[in-house]
Amino acid sequence: WTGGSGTDTHNGNENGNEKDIKVPIGHLKPIFEALPHRRGVKQLEGIPSQAEFLSGGYASGWGIPLLMKGAAKAMPASKFWSDDTTLAERHGDELLFVEASRAEAKVNGSNKSSMSVRDFLRTYSDSDVYAITKLNGSPMLRDVTLPRFMQCGYGTSFLDSVYLWWSKDFTSGVIHSDRLDNFNCLVSGRKRFALFHPKLLPQIEQTAMGWVPASQNPVYNSPNARNIDAGRMDLHTYPNWAELEWTDVQMEAGDCLFLPAQWYHYVASEGRNMAVNLWWWRHEGKMPEEACREPVDAQVHLSACTFGHNQSGTLTRCEGVKQIAWTPLPGADIVEPFADINDFVAEEQDPSFWTS
Repeated sequence: WTGGSGTDTHNGNENGNEKDIKVPIGHLKPIFEALPHRRGVKQLEGIPSQAEFLSGGYASGWGIPLLMKGAAKAMPASKFWSDDTTLAERHGDELLFVEASRAEAKVNGSNKSSMSVRDFLRTYSDSDVYAITKLNGSPMLRDVTLPRFMQCGYGTSFLDSVYLWWSKDFTSGVIHSDRLDNFNCLVSGRKRFALFHPKLLPQIEQTAMGWVPASQNPVYNSPNARNIDAGRMDLHTYPNWAELEWTDVQMEAGDCLFLPAQWYHYVASEGRNMAVNLWWWRHEGKMPEEACREPVDAQVHLSACTFGHNQSGTLTRCEGVKQIAWTPLPGADIVEPFADINDFVAEEQDPSFWTS
């Protein structure tokens, strides 16, 4: 998992009868080695307070990805999920939904099935199965805690869902973006993300980049770059990827990542890999000054929370967390994706578009 750049010259014919052609050095290499314009991600030790998180601008405007080192180590999941025997004793009967592939499906749901945690433990070491399971309401959520920056009420009225991602050896996904803010914690294994800023929409969402619109992904109704294999970047067919700046995020067990809505991302996982992520809808607004003046140290378990906030306005809550009076900013609401490039171009004419 290292980076690479530049071009290399190869002969077009093994007998040397054809003219030399230039081939990008990164051609057919993993995205982390193929793309030269790499930048690091902002890092902190542990999880910031609500005041630190909001004042840092991590969830304002385009947002700022934030790697929180060691942030998951205090979660019960780090203790109870890292060992197969302990996990089976604690949650062996819980139901998982699995994909018969170590590449996250973004095309259809035909390869999905269900099995218990105990059965998955018997299977996953010797087969290509990958558990992707919504945990809303699951007893497993008693082992997952609300991030510190939400324990004073930020975002807890707009919680969408919690997902478990569990695999063995190497797994990967496709380049895509999500409409929600994401807090992703790694319990075991390693993960690496390649992130691309949402302002790159006009460059990324093109057929020439391998992008496939939602209309061609009818089951998931989700656009993504599934026509390019990010594990083996075809820079002959899709050379423009090598021109884009990207953010490199390398996670170890116990780390958490805040991934703002609409950032394009590709993720690869190694080892016995277990991660859990919390999604919520972002409402731009102002926190009351009196909210959470003092740090909150007590853990709030996600088993105490409700989920399913949606655009109709259904609010969620977490027991033990104060419901705050949220003042929306003028004209600001749930973060919405641009309907198409024309919307993007129209929006970017506003000078404030480029301020974050």
